[in-house]
Amino acid sequence: MCMRFVILSILLLCESIAFAQNRSFDSLSTLIQHHDVNDTVKVNLLVDLGTLYLWRDYYQALQQADQALQISRALNYNKGIAAASNVKSFCYWALGDNDLAIQIALESEKIAEKENKPILVAECYLNLSRAYLDLGEKAKSKDYVKRAGEILLKTESWIHISSFYNWMGVLATVDRNTAAALTSYKRALQVASQHSIPKINFPRIISNIGECYLKTNRDTAFVCFDNALRLSQETGNKTAESSISSIMGLAVFKEGDYKKAEEYFTRALQLGHELGLRRTLRSAYAGMMQLREQQGKPAEAMEYMKRYYAERDSLSNTSKSRQIVELESKYKLEKKEQEILILEQEKQIETIWRNILIVGVALIIGLSFFTYRLLLSRARRTAEHLELQQRLNENLRQADRLKTSFFNNVSHELRTPLTLILAPIEHVLEKEIEPDNREDLQLARRNANRMLELVNQLLDISRAESGNMPLLVMQGNLKLFLMEIAGSFELLAAQWKIDFVKRIMLDEGPHWFDHDKVEKIIMNILVNAFKFTPSDGHITLLVSSDNDSVSIAVTDSGPGIPESEQTHIFSPFYQMKQHRHHQHEGTGLGLSLVKELVNVCKGSITVQSKAGAGSTFTVVLPVGNDSFGDKQQVKDIDYHLEVSLGDKFSSAGKQNSARSLVITRLLEEKDLN
Repeated sequence: MCMRFVILSILLLCESIAFAQNRSFDSLSTLIQHHDVNDTVKVNLLVDLGTLYLWRDYYQALQQADQALQISRALNYNKGIAAASNVKSFCYWALGDNDLAIQIALESEKIAEKENKPILVAECYLNLSRAYLDLGEKAKSKDYVKRAGEILLKTESWIHISSFYNWMGVLATVDRNTAAALTSYKRALQVASQHSIPKINFPRIISNIGECYLKTNRDTAFVCFDNALRLSQETGNKTAESSISSIMGLAVFKEGDYKKAEEYFTRALQLGHELGLRRTLRSAYAGMMQLREQQGKPAEAMEYMKRYYAERDSLSNTSKSRQIVELESKYKLEKKEQEILILEQEKQIETIWRNILIVGVALIIGLSFFTYRLLLSRARRTAEHLELQQRLNENLRQADRLKTSFFNNVSHELRTPLTLILAPIEHVLEKEIEPDNREDLQLARRNANRMLELVNQLLDISRAESGNMPLLVMQGNLKLFLMEIAGSFELLAAQWKIDFVKRIMLDEGPHWFDHDKVEKIIMNILVNAFKFTPSDGHITLLVSSDNDSVSIAVTDSGPGIPESEQTHIFSPFYQMKQHRHHQHEGTGLGLSLVKELVNVCKGSITVQSKAGAGSTFTVVLPVGNDSFGDKQQVKDIDYHLEVSLGDKFSSAGKQNSARSLVITRLLEEKDLN
């Protein structure tokens, strides 16, 4: 009876078309277009439209949510802030940025609790459950979904109750409890059917039911898949269509229908690229890899495997990194030898001059002759010296170009083979293995990531020293930018029991600065501060402005730096004697990179420290438009827009990902020690 109910419900749903749903999109868009007043009514319309876009286009959903958030903040409308933030949190989870999704959901939950909006609080809990499950924290995920259920089951918000049951089914599926998963999915479908929930919400539930039946009742499973796919196409639910296409591709592949499998995988990849759906892309790439292997096309299978692991974005290689370090040392040694040669030649010239003058005084009669010969000799030697110096300079430039080219080539050539090396490690870690083996593999992965950081730092230092690092200055809100960076360390400070104080005394701008370089400068200084500050210590970030410059000071209560070593800390690979056996062993490149980046930004860096009394690093940077010329490629870009949308449209997403990777590594190292 249950199976007949499921099939009958699905068939009745799929007889409906998406006219009403499309009309909702059109009517909401029309209402917003004709509503000229920025009030709470417009906020609610924008949130509703953003919610509908969650099933069609996450970037459009983000755009509506950002507009609603901007108006809500201007009106101090906290309910609108929480609702729009929930839409953004869901989008960032769907697009694979779980850390940002969690951050936004936690902020939204505080506001919703304060405003006594239980349904909004439950939405936050569901978003947190989704993100924590992706991060592998199953216990936290289950705790948050339990909290959401305790709230929602006391309400009549049927669309949220249906979503809750559907997510309970996902968690049961992860636990491999198919019976419990099927029960939850059926409840989700029953609630949605009985309470006229918009049809755009149905495809994922129906597809999930089909997956439960796939092993036990193929016919029922394919009825679910076919109707879920058709319903997603009718309602314009592209995110569900992409996921279902990938699932159906794998299902028909296992039955030997390779032609249909390729059609489904191709559609999934098309939608995955269009919507930025990383989970779908990974699944479809894996399916195409298996398909090409089965078809006897190993080259194409290998290409899809590369694309699959490229999505995982892992990179490292110990031996190649060692070659880079050796090349850097060899280059600097050759540079020193050339400088010594020039100094020796200059010393020889000075010796000849002194001897000639002595002879000239003793032999006054032959002064004219010797003077003539001396001048001629000097001119000849000077010409030779200039020619030699020009050759040496050209050799230095050529060596620098070769070094930079080598670094860049190594960086590109390492990615694919290293990804393939790390892939088996990742694959094994996903399985149930012995604890000792897991610790060994995690150690290998962690050190691989450290080598990746080393490669990146070496490349940055190389570009900076060779003058090949352009200064890309953009107009933006430096206060907001620094607050975002500092906020990334809140979790780290809490877990390490460090009192992290932030005093950013800046106006709203505008300021002119290179976002990428300033972020690397601040991140490296803060990372050093957290590395060497013990638990129950304190770190202070103090930012102030003076005319067209900004002073950024980071003070910690760590072991301090002896005065005798302060002149060496900005040298590459230098590590203080007292820190060489510290629990957070580093590479000695961080402060060297900071120094080079500060120079590129036309700023200065100083350190004040005493052994046992902590350290203060102070960076002074120009932020006025007049401080930079046309060669700095000055661009007028509003950083507010970058903060809200940039993570998915620009390099900010990579920066956030790199920032999260650094902090995660610090947490792992702390756990190990």
